[in-house]
Amino acid sequence: MSEGYAAISYGAPYVARTVTSTLQFGTVAASFSNAANTPAPGQHQIILAALKYKNIVPNSVLFSWNGKSFYDRNGVMYHTFDPASGSGIIAGSINYQSHIVSLTDWGGPAVPTALPVVQSMLLEDAMRSVAFVRFRTPGAPLRPGSMIVRATALDGSLLTATSDTAGKLTGPHVSGRVDYQNGIVEVNFGDELLDSGPGPFPWRSDPWYSTDARYQKLPALDYYVFRPKPVDPSTVLFNTVVFAAIPLDADLIGIDPVRLPSDGRVPIFKTGYVIVIHDTEYTTAPTGLISGQVINLPRGHLTYAYVRDQAGTLVPTDRYTIDLDAGTITMGNPINLAGFTQPLVIEDRIEDMLLCTDVDISGTLKVARALTHTYSAATALVSSALLFGDLQGRYTNLFDQTTWANVWSNTLIGTAASASYNDVDFPIEVTNEGAITQRWALVFTNPTNFNVIGEDIGLIATGSTALTLSPDNPHSVNPYFTLHKEGWGSGWAAGNVLRFNTIGALAPIWFARTTKPGPEVTPTDHFRIQVRGDAE
Repeated sequence: MSEGYAAISYGAPYVARTVTSTLQFGTVAASFSNAANTPAPGQHQIILAALKYKNIVPNSVLFSWNGKSFYDRNGVMYHTFDPASGSGIIAGSINYQSHIVSLTDWGGPAVPTALPVVQSMLLEDAMRSVAFVRFRTPGAPLRPGSMIVRATALDGSLLTATSDTAGKLTGPHVSGRVDYQNGIVEVNFGDELLDSGPGPFPWRSDPWYSTDARYQKLPALDYYVFRPKPVDPSTVLFNTVVFAAIPLDADLIGIDPVRLPSDGRVPIFKTGYVIVIHDTEYTTAPTGLISGQVINLPRGHLTYAYVRDQAGTLVPTDRYTIDLDAGTITMGNPINLAGFTQPLVIEDRIEDMLLCTDVDISGTLKVARALTHTYSAATALVSSALLFGDLQGRYTNLFDQTTWANVWSNTLIGTAASASYNDVDFPIEVTNEGAITQRWALVFTNPTNFNVIGEDIGLIATGSTALTLSPDNPHSVNPYFTLHKEGWGSGWAAGNVLRFNTIGALAPIWFARTTKPGPEVTPTDHFRIQVRGDAE
């Protein structure tokens, strides 16, 4: 049933008969027959003059026929409404433009015995239509790629568009964009048509067409025009996911969140930041390496190269020579791989350290200069770089005291010891590679011997005033610090302590790793931090 018409779809066979039905706007009699032996769909229209120039309001049609109630929802006809699911059985469609109902499931006998009885149908003098909508979502920011827009065109067709992570809306006869950060959506219903060239251009006779509406596009500067496909504005619906931020608990994260974004998410890439583009490869060396053998890596101009054995143990750099520019590894002569399981595996990396000039929500980054390497899209990564400026290893807070109270204080506790370490003539030596940020206590066990204790790393060595002290840093080829034997002097006693602090050539960094609530997606997860520096 539609505005201005009584419409019937039916099956066969059946005999000639006449049916009469009383509609809201008058009585209609119809006679019909079909002699075919197999069911065949058909449709009859009865034009009602009183409704001819009216328009149906979408989602307002309700009529009964063959013992079923039929209703429309955004251009789709249903019957047998189910309160539990909030829907029914799809029965056909309604064309709001031509005002015709087409049923594929009429829910009754094959031979209709009566015309439909209209129970509800709102009419309006003019059909409202739009070809462009702009709206703002109830909340923001939105999850990228979560926007779905639906609308019913005046011809009854259902239009659907989905968004990508860049905010572009696309679908048949639909285009637009989404501002995920602010929740603003723009949607165009229609199609872009090429309006220049050999043609033909049948749309130029349509009432919506105007040469003033044409526009040009690069690179060919052809003319285009937008052909609207009007929709009823009351049928425009959307689905999306809105992010909601829960206030951060300072006790849980361990810091005051006042300077963090409201949602706790900190961008790793921003305009003006430094980024590192890098690609790491692994090459397996031949077995049975000999003295002076050269291993050619697949590429040159490397940033670094490391050699490990099959157990993952790092082979010391004094066992081979690396030519980063040429991309070669030359084994030592004589070769010394005792204790290492072959074949060896070489890890090498190429990279560019660049200034980021623009960041797009799609994930596209722009940089200030051209890349110096060709990177693989499958293996290359982009990392953010946190810059700290000039840093240097050093020591501070050198003092002594009579007894060690197991309190890591940066000032004297109690009285000073009778003896002192002479750091004026023999200063404590530290290197950028070896020094770490640590508070140290050298506690004497007798007048000449002492224990070397770090606040975080504990007892690491013993020493004597007769020997220069250089405790090894296991992660570096350099010691944590060096105290020369000439600086000790005399007068030390058991229980005395020498206190000082070392500060490494690294800035303190605090990492907070958060996991969103929800089911486990992957059993393992990890990230890698690389400390790097440049020396002049």
